[in-house]
Amino acid sequence: MKEVVKSEFKRIYFELGGGRDGWDAAHWKRTFEDNPRPSMRFMVDEPATARDITMWIMSDFAVNEYRLFFRTEEDSDDMLAFPDMGD
Repeated sequence: MKEVVKSEFKRIYFELGGGRDGWDAAHWKRTFEDNPRPSMRFMVDEPATARDITMWIMSDFAVNEYRLFFRTEEDSDDMLAFPDMGD
């Protein structure tokens, strides 16, 4: 993951994820403009393959980072899977 300036983070947000899955201008404004956090760093991990089409953004306030990254649809589904705890 590399650190970028906010304008580069925004470019990647809109060019690679913009409009899909709720990553639109309204979300950008609400998250990054209406509630600015000047101490935050902008981290990006661009798609590694053509299959990495699902964009994710994490806000890690403990280390002051916004992290934007991409995963395949399958990997994204697995990120949200919880272990079967049995009965």
